[in-house]
Amino acid sequence: MLKPWLDSQRAKSIYSGLTSRFARTSGVVLALLCLGILLIFLALSLYAHPADVDDFCLANEFKAFGIFGGLVRYYMIWNGVYTTTFLAGAIPNLFDYLVIYKFLPMTILLLTVFATARCIGAICRLDCFPAWPYLVGVGFTVLFLAIMQSVVTGFYWFDGAVTYQLANIILVGMVTLIIRIFDDDGGKAQQTRRIYYLGLLIVIGMGCTETVMVEMFVLMNGVSLWQLFVSTERRRAWTVLLALTYICFLVVALAPGNAGRSAHILAVYSDQHTGIEFLASVQDSIYYGTMELLRLLTLPYLWWSTLIVVILFSRYGRRLGSFRKIRSIHVLIAIGVCLMVPVVLQFPWQLMHSGPTHPRTENAITFGFLFSWFCTWALITFRYWSYKKPVLSVQPPVALYRLAYGAACLALSITFVGNSNITLAYSDLVSKAYAYDQYMQQRYVKLKAAAGRGERSVTIKLYRELPTTISISEVNGNMAGANLRTCIGLYFGFESMNIE
Repeated sequence: MLKPWLDSQRAKSIYSGLTSRFARTSGVVLALLCLGILLIFLALSLYAHPADVDDFCLANEFKAFGIFGGLVRYYMIWNGVYTTTFLAGAIPNLFDYLVIYKFLPMTILLLTVFATARCIGAICRLDCFPAWPYLVGVGFTVLFLAIMQSVVTGFYWFDGAVTYQLANIILVGMVTLIIRIFDDDGGKAQQTRRIYYLGLLIVIGMGCTETVMVEMFVLMNGVSLWQLFVSTERRRAWTVLLALTYICFLVVALAPGNAGRSAHILAVYSDQHTGIEFLASVQDSIYYGTMELLRLLTLPYLWWSTLIVVILFSRYGRRLGSFRKIRSIHVLIAIGVCLMVPVVLQFPWQLMHSGPTHPRTENAITFGFLFSWFCTWALITFRYWSYKKPVLSVQPPVALYRLAYGAACLALSITFVGNSNITLAYSDLVSKAYAYDQYMQQRYVKLKAAAGRGERSVTIKLYRELPTTISISEVNGNMAGANLRTCIGLYFGFESMNIE
């Protein structure tokens, strides 16, 4: 008796309604959870403070030698990443550093969401919800926060944020502009503006960090050479962009300061090789890159979010512009590039340092992999698994899409709730951040008062209960000692600081 009823139209209607409600509810829960998690990290930025490591050091360099003089001096003695050096040294001297610093992590976080959303919006359009690119951008940012090696070096340590995460944002912006240029939507004037903007992003982005510079260099070489030898459109513009890429690459790579930094690293860490040992750098890149790739591929967050993206794109996605012309060769190239990203991006670090990668560099590698991973799955979906052209000859029922989507959203929500980075951020916000902020504000008042009295040395106590999500270290790397020459001390005008 039950089987006829199950086959009836009413039973099918009830089943369809339940699966639809399940998918919608799970999606809303995940969206609200991601927004809530993002708000936690945005709120934490209001309690962030500059680190004695690098943040105050570069500020002192620019204060002593001026903006242009500090930039040139750092280029000559340490490294060639001119964008990072300029931003990390100029901002503290152009604004009230202790006030504006609280808004810098927030800005980098929101720029990550915005850049990702704009890129997704350039790839395809989902007809189900107008603001979907921004929700996906929030989800992508939260996913990155959940799996990155070090949140503090990625967003809340300004020198690390402008070195790596700003470079990641610019890379996403470059990809978005390239897609728009290929799509050829808009008039000639608009396309010309996009080419100029792309050139500007090349100049800024190549000067952020050697790690992401490799991605930009490969991207611009691939796209420009394709346009020059396969296409006949805008050859002059792509020639200029390619030349600009090589000029910026050489400016960074041939900086006199790179040799000085390598010598310093070799002197301090005698067990590390330098760039002279090229083959050793390649071997280390393969080893550490493979380990990172395996780590990322075993994360449940990655697969649940991938399933969500594939279902959204296959069920509701409408391809735009050049993504209508996807070939199998494009998919194979994308897969190869995606799997090589963790290995290739290890190379700049291994060339200069060797050994396990610094967490802030690992963050950039993770972001590069995530971005290429989801772009690859977008290509796979549009090429082989759109709803109107499924891989299988039998079209999957709509209810199956709904059940899979709802289950993936629910599973991803559960894994986010138990994630160590997210739970630590929440714990820091509710139990440590306010007290840390109050202590630091009192310290600044004491330092300014002592400097106003003309004192040349001052005594401070280390703060022990650091909120590790937003504080990378205390004064002089959390080490207590006597008469230390610290960057924060020099910033306030002291020759030395006694640290208890």
